[in-house]
Amino acid sequence: MDLKSNPNEKDSKTYSFSIGLLYKATPEEILKFMDNFDMIVRGQDIKGPANKYGMMRNLLRGDALRVFDQGAKTLGEENAENFTKVTNKLIEYFFPPNALVTQKRYMRRFMRKSRGMTIREFYVRTLEINNRCAKFPPFKKNQKMQDDEIKEIIEFAAPQSWQRELLKQGVEVTTKSLEELVDFFERLETSEQIYGSSGKNKTDEKTGQKATEGDSLEKRGANQPAHRRSSSSRRKKRKFVAEGEECPIHGYDHPMGECKILMDQGRKMRAAWLARKRDYTPKGYRKYRDDKRDKDRKNHFKSNKQEINEIAEKKKSSSTGSDTNSDNHERSEASSSDDSSLGDDLYNFERLNLRNKNE
Repeated sequence: MDLKSNPNEKDSKTYSFSIGLLYKATPEEILKFMDNFDMIVRGQDIKGPANKYGMMRNLLRGDALRVFDQGAKTLGEENAENFTKVTNKLIEYFFPPNALVTQKRYMRRFMRKSRGMTIREFYVRTLEINNRCAKFPPFKKNQKMQDDEIKEIIEFAAPQSWQRELLKQGVEVTTKSLEELVDFFERLETSEQIYGSSGKNKTDEKTGQKATEGDSLEKRGANQPAHRRSSSSRRKKRKFVAEGEECPIHGYDHPMGECKILMDQGRKMRAAWLARKRDYTPKGYRKYRDDKRDKDRKNHFKSNKQEINEIAEKKKSSSTGSDTNSDNHERSEASSSDDSSLGDDLYNFERLNLRNKNE
């Protein structure tokens, strides 16, 4: 849409503004949509409730349009007061029940500054959420939190090292303004960026990892070796591992199927097996196997043949007399020839294949 920079002037400069059609939305999205709608009303100088009704229907689709039309039909006349009531019903439709109480309770108890966010960004975001609380259902006055509550949220959302500095330096938060508190935390943040944290920032000699103050107890316990963890944690983990399924390397820390070392080694062994399987074809492997088997058999019968010849020579040397020696010599030659033929026959018999005569 083209909106005027100064709606009171006819020849005012214009600028382009984009707004998405609303089908469904989260609580924050519906509040942003209403803010954009107010910008369109001011930028196009829309006057009169009928024109506002028409513009709102042009931007709504689906279930959102149905809720708006149903509310307008229920209230009857399209005037300025009813337009505010209809838009409030549209906002209430996309909000969960007791949204204001839940939002304030969460901000007081659980909201913390994340590590990647600066204290200034956290402060601005907190003020933005607090300003949006004024538009939460049930749309009453003084729904926003006061400055004292915002200071308490920012104080306890900061890291514990910063909270200790408040105590060390004797800073009374109740006597400081919001900007003074944020400025104090910004100085601590800048000093940590320049000189490093004064807390637990040393490298652990055994684990080789840095233990920062913001680390949770669960994370610091997970970085420790298995034998350094408490016995209670081992007992808890032992309950969830069935008997006979514990990891053979790490014991009761985790089941065998969840061990990363075993799974990694298994993948490597499988890859090696598949690579070895692809090195030769089945046909080539059968030929290699048959040739090796034939070679082993020939060597076996050759050794038998040598043993027979040695036995024959011993008998020849033990015999006496020339005639006897000549006879024995002839017999040994005959026996050796017979033995050699016997070895060949044995070799051929091993290779014998029984088949039908027709084949």
